[in-house]
Amino acid sequence: MKLYDVIVVGGGLAGVAAAISAAREGADVMLLERYGFLGGMAVSGLVNPFMPYWQFDDERNIIYGKPVNQ
Repeated sequence: MKLYDVIVVGGGLAGVAAAISAAREGADVMLLERYGFLGGMAVSGLVNPFMPYWQFDDERNIIYGKPVNQ
């Protein structure tokens, strides 16, 4: 079993900043995130009106007119 100096739970802005700061200081860091992306509410909360590339009818992301499989 690997041991870590710091374990950060949550990959939101604060969690990512904490993990990076600890790693820069030489700590062995594990960052745990429940979802498949970092950024927390900054990238997932109430951004639909500002994301014109979201296609709602079949729930696919459309970037520059090309479907992106998830």
